[in-house]
Amino acid sequence: MPTLPQLIEEDIQQLDETLREFNAQTDATTSLIIDKGGFLLAHQGDAQQFDLTTIGALASGAFMANQTIAGLVNEKKFDSIYQQGEKFSMFVVNVDENCLLAVIFQSRTGVGVVKFYAAFAVKRIARQFARAQERSPEGGLDLSELNATNPQDFFRKKVADLPAVKKPRRVGTDIHFECHGCGQAIEVNAEGAGREFPCPNCAEKLVVPNHSV
Repeated sequence: MPTLPQLIEEDIQQLDETLREFNAQTDATTSLIIDKGGFLLAHQGDAQQFDLTTIGALASGAFMANQTIAGLVNEKKFDSIYQQGEKFSMFVVNVDENCLLAVIFQSRTGVGVVKFYAAFAVKRIARQFARAQERSPEGGLDLSELNATNPQDFFRKKVADLPAVKKPRRVGTDIHFECHGCGQAIEVNAEGAGREFPCPNCAEKLVVPNHSV
């Protein structure tokens, strides 16, 4: 099942700009956007002294573990975690159902300013993911299934590179639509609406639309 909308190069550029502005506002050392499976989607700042791939995976695991703890203390969820060190500290905050913002900053920087500006950054990041979802509502990626060591390779498409996909339409008892990945024409019985299946041409994960005209 897709865990991310289909991001393209323009999305990553906007996310990078949000992170650069956030780093300037907070004097953060490094900021990362990771999915909840721990895959690194975008980052800005110092990438030399940190293993960002491993940090992303561990930060995601720590955040998800804290959600289990939240249930044990009768909380629905914890929106953020804060880990303080002598030299560097880390703040991880929820963006949406798919992603997290992780921030590495020097411990002399107060976490209050990081939390303050993170609230604005999170809104901008969430809006960008929402735009990506609106642009390709049937699209999506599950990075855990793709087993991608560098997920950013999947985000190099531009808007002009995306196939022009016709809107689904109902013909008799069938729904006719096109694969958002390759444009393959597909006909499925309308009773299958909502069912997931791979495109027979490119293996992209598709969902039979619930649509009638």
